[in-house]
Amino acid sequence: MGALPAIAQVAVELPIPTPLDYRIPPPLRAVCRLGQRVLVPVGRRHVLGYVVGLASASAAAEVKELAEILDEAPLLTPELLALTRWVAEYYLCPWGQVLKAAVPRAFRVRTQPVYALASPDSGEAAGLAPDAAQVLSCLRREGALSRQELGRRVGPARIAGLLRRLEEQGLIVQTYRRLAPPARPRLVSKVRLQLSVAEARALQHTLQQRAPAQAAVLACLLKQPEWELATLRAQVPGAAAAVRRLVQRGVVQVVESEQWRRVVPESPALAAADLQLTAAQQAALAHIEAKLAASDSIPVLLHGVTGSGKTEVYLRAIAAVLARGKTALVLVPEISLTDQLVRRLAARFAPAIAVLHSGLSTSERFDEWRRLAQGEARVAVGARSAVFAPLRHLGLIVVDEEHDTAYKQEEMPRYHARDVAIVRARQSGAVVVLGSATPALETYHNARRGKYLLLELPQRIDAKPLPHVTLVDQRAYAAAPERVITPPLAEAIAACLQRQEQCLILVNRRGFAAYLQCRDCGLVPQCVRCSVSLTYHRADRRLKCHYCDWQQPAPQRCRGCEGTRLQPHGLGTQQVEEALRAMFPTARLRRMDRDTTRGKAAPQQILQALARGEVDILVGTQMIAKGHDYPRITLVGVVAADATLALPDFRAAERLFQLLTQVAGRAGRGAAPGEVFIQTYRPEHYSIRYAQHHDFAGFFAQEAANRQTMGYPPFVRLARVVLDGLDAKRVEEASQWLGGVWQALARRFPGLHLLGPAEAPIGRLQRRYRWHMLVKAATSRMLHRFLAAALQRVGEDHQPLRGVRLSLDVDPQSFL
Repeated sequence: MGALPAIAQVAVELPIPTPLDYRIPPPLRAVCRLGQRVLVPVGRRHVLGYVVGLASASAAAEVKELAEILDEAPLLTPELLALTRWVAEYYLCPWGQVLKAAVPRAFRVRTQPVYALASPDSGEAAGLAPDAAQVLSCLRREGALSRQELGRRVGPARIAGLLRRLEEQGLIVQTYRRLAPPARPRLVSKVRLQLSVAEARALQHTLQQRAPAQAAVLACLLKQPEWELATLRAQVPGAAAAVRRLVQRGVVQVVESEQWRRVVPESPALAAADLQLTAAQQAALAHIEAKLAASDSIPVLLHGVTGSGKTEVYLRAIAAVLARGKTALVLVPEISLTDQLVRRLAARFAPAIAVLHSGLSTSERFDEWRRLAQGEARVAVGARSAVFAPLRHLGLIVVDEEHDTAYKQEEMPRYHARDVAIVRARQSGAVVVLGSATPALETYHNARRGKYLLLELPQRIDAKPLPHVTLVDQRAYAAAPERVITPPLAEAIAACLQRQEQCLILVNRRGFAAYLQCRDCGLVPQCVRCSVSLTYHRADRRLKCHYCDWQQPAPQRCRGCEGTRLQPHGLGTQQVEEALRAMFPTARLRRMDRDTTRGKAAPQQILQALARGEVDILVGTQMIAKGHDYPRITLVGVVAADATLALPDFRAAERLFQLLTQVAGRAGRGAAPGEVFIQTYRPEHYSIRYAQHHDFAGFFAQEAANRQTMGYPPFVRLARVVLDGLDAKRVEEASQWLGGVWQALARRFPGLHLLGPAEAPIGRLQRRYRWHMLVKAATSRMLHRFLAAALQRVGEDHQPLRGVRLSLDVDPQSFL
């Protein structure tokens, strides 16, 4: 047996580039393992970290001692350590920051600095000032205390200096205490019968007259030998006292046991045989099952038109992988899409389902994570961060709506869950299925090149037709209310309501109007923290920033000229809702946007009301556009469709095509055919024309040609660098310096181009001024080699960046 490791390499949840070495105390060396959570000192704090390596020695000049091991069994598997390490290396961010994003908040451990006596004799020190003696007396009497606690006893004004002097004198030391964890296992008290049935019946008869409550408890236990104490108390008056007496008699036992918090709703069971697959579905499933048998991790693109039955293929593939004794992971882009999918999964696979997303409470995520880690659940479904679910023996990953930008995290670590899923499948020998009616250009390009396996579902189930799409030229309707809901769309809504069917109205902006503008001087109110206009919310008469959430009451007068003619411009969900209520006063109308879905279950409540037929018209933003399957929806209207084209983003046309195709696909999924009306100021634009005809192949051909000409993905690899700070001049100077340094470095990389520096499209965000640069490279390898050299150059001379924050985004999705 070899020597036990003496050094733990720990990734801490701080922006520190590399793991830190810590000396393992000899008593802990036999139990220190990879993947465990630990507490380690960093400066004067103790912080949470994860053991990511073990070694016999360290090259560091000074190595501190590891303070505490928090887990008996490792929280993270070797597979998750390997995956998070890849994320850190590919997206160029600290490993500890990736682990912080991967592990639910419920497992976070917080500490508080406290002070304790340096030795038992410290409290007896003589010749001290009265306040110093009082501190030592408190610590001797009460044990370790925080600065705030000592301040309340001695006086807050003097405590900081007093503690510093006592530390310098060697009389006290700073240590830490662990604070209460964010979540704990849910324990319930259960009452168990300890007697035989015959003995219990005899005792019940004896107690019937003199202790009726005890007899009633025994009657319950004779029907069922174990009851939750809370249930007994609800059914039997005086049950608590009766149970205590029965425990004293040795008749029953009360035990504490863990009970999982219920997340997955109950659904009526549905057998796979109840649904017949189309020939295209059968062929796709056969290909996926063959890959499962071979553990072939080459990605599969399941490209199927809306309503073609992609979800049923997913379900059959999950059944196949579970039959092989393996586990499955299903990713969806948004929380609002999980409810309907979870119900379908639960109908087929309950209780093997666990859900992971930010809409759950901390305690619910704590339970769901542990159910997966312990093998209690074998299918994980969730949004972006569920890609790190602690599944063992992973056999299948499904990424539904793989094109959706919600899979990209916009804060550190800036990972793309779809791409992480592909890597996780490769590392685990699992099959990954990417599903979409409108695949990302990069994904479809890889499939066309043979890098991915392309499977097609070209028709809807039962050969139902795709909805007919009508383009309405908005330029012909300039006056209100036709500017909001044009006559062709209004007539279609009236006919839909007459048929007692449902319709969706998509507005790609929440609020009442895009902005207020003074008709006298033209001033538009701006956010005080960001260089964006404030959105007008008429319901509460407030102006709100949709980037930092700053808000103010809508002004009565213009701040520029004191004029009173402030007029709303642009359309938002509130204005469309108001117009529709005026036009169709008897219709049952709901709105679904970020303002109406802030509550934990709000999105599910709205969608369930829609499913029950309690909603005639649903107005909403992009969250209503994808993934939902409601057969009574026969009409979709799109208001101000082309607003997306105004964004400074080379993917704007692709985003618009995807949005229009996806929302159109919500119509006509039932027995009645669907129709779509798209109101637009640019009916001639190719993305809108191709969406009108559901022509993904045509759109791909034209957009790919445009991208190749301009040198954008999928033909190059991109990284975006953002510099921001509180001083506008310093940010600009730092950007110009960095641009010059990196431009010189770029000359050593033929085929690599640097665009910028330039002020970011949103030049100020949350009070910080912003500049950015784009790095274009022919390959991912070249891009990472350049970025590694560029960051090393910054590390060698970071003086010009003082007061400026540098953020790096590999494979960026946002350019604002």
